[in-house]
This record gives sequence, C-alpha cells and structure tokens, in this order.
Amino acid sequence: MERSSATVDSAERAVTASALAVPHLPVHIKSEEKISVVVSRDGGLESCEILGSVSVSLTDPQFSTICVQMTNNDKHGAQLQVHPNLDKKEWQQRSVLKLKSANKPFPVNVDVGVLKWRLQLASEESLPITLNCWPNENPDGCVVNIEYTLQMEQMTLNNVVIVIPLPPATTPVVSECEGSYEYIKSKSQLVWAIAVIDESNKNGTLEFTTDNGQTNHFFPSIVNHELKAVWGKENRSKSLGEAASIEPNLINENSEFLKPNRVHL
Repeated sequence: MERSSATVDSAERAVTASALAVPHLPVHIKSEEKISVVVSRDGGLESCEILGSVSVSLTDPQFSTICVQMTNNDKHGAQLQVHPNLDKKEWQQRSVLKLKSANKPFPVNVDVGVLKWRLQLASEESLPITLNCWPNENPDGCVVNIEYTLQMEQMTLNNVVIVIPLPPATTPVVSECEGSYEYIKSKSQLVWAIAVIDESNKNGTLEFTTDNGQTNHFFPSIVNHELKAVWGKENRSKSLGEAASIEPNLINENSEFLKPNRVHL
C-alpha cells in the first residue's frame, strides 16, 4: 500500500489532532507534557526528558482573576516554575495557581502560560511501553519482527504511530500486523499505526520481509503517541462550574531507537 507525502504528513500529526476536538468554554485550561526519548545501541535509556506546561485562556473578562487548583502527583523530582505574576506561596503550600494581585488579571483571548516543569527520567521502568525489534538477515533479504509491550497496564495509549525506515528500493511484505500499516515508497518507510493500546491488547506484533537490506537499515525508528499524563499535574478550576473546559493532559512522544535489539520508550 502506498500513499502521497501530504497524506503521510497528516497521519504523522495524528497524535495532536484530538486536541482540536476539545470544546472551548469561557475559561479553557490546557495541560500538556512532551516527552523525548533516545535509546542506545544495547537497549539502555540514553536520555528521557519531559517538558510540561499549563496554560489558561479566557473569552469572558468576568473570570479574569480565577485561580486553578492543581493535584501535584510528581514523585520524580520535577523542576517546577510558576509565572512571575502568580503567588508562589499559594503554589508551594496548596498547589493553587493564583494571581498575586487582582490589578494584574489574566488577559482575554490570550493563551497564558501559568506553570511549567522539566523532568529527566533515568529508569527504563518508568516508561510506559517497550519496543522489541529483531531484524534477521538471510540470503533472500531480511525478516523483521517488532513487538510492543505496554509496561504500565493502567495506561491507555492513543494514536500510536511507529515509523520504521526501510532499505532503499525495497517493498515490504507484511505477514502479521496488530493494527494497520502503510508503505510510503517516496520516503522508504513503513508506518505502523495502532489506534489504542491498553490492557486488552498490551502486546502486539508487526512482522514483514524485505528482499534486500541489512539490520541497520531498520533503525532509527520513530514512535509517537498520546496518553493521559502520568508524570505531571491534574487540574481543575475553582468555583467555575460549567464555565470551564479542560483540555486533557497529553504526552506527545517522539522516541528514537538507535540500534537493535531491545529498546524502551
């Protein structure tokens, strides 16, 4: 199966598309985490950085002095910063995002960042999913087996997209696939897509063959997905009732796998 570059780019942005569907009420609170992972040759975690943020957007000036109650679930020692116009004492003691002065209200129709954090993970056990990739060379080409395993079964991953590079001028023949796949001839890539990964399908396999190529042709692979944030902060607006909309905490993950055989994301 082949498709155009424009279609490919749309699919690779699927992990952010769901945010567009969130309805915006007079107060809109957006919380987002982005994680970037690099895995070394032997499968060890080379780097893992998480950048998180919370922003507030208003369309009604009557809510310009709102405060936001957060639930701080951080157990990994994240570096936290609140906006200079917010009361640091309220944050430190009660995890409340509150303006220092009502004379400096939130502006209307502006997306204002109020909190950000940075976290580096050192343990592979803290990551939600593993990817096990085995390209086997033979006289007729390569047989490639890739298996994912959901490490944290309480999580649900959405819009998982795994981009696998291929040897030039070769068409993969897929014999097994959990989810769907598409061959992108113009980029020499195989795109593996799984709409949802949870405890009901915590393991899944993609197997394909190529008529040429070597092991290193299938690396690095790039993985993107979204899920309910687990390293950061849950939020809720105080005393706003149905006036506030909350955009789900998302993790847009971009993980690069450098070399075989066992890698984590």
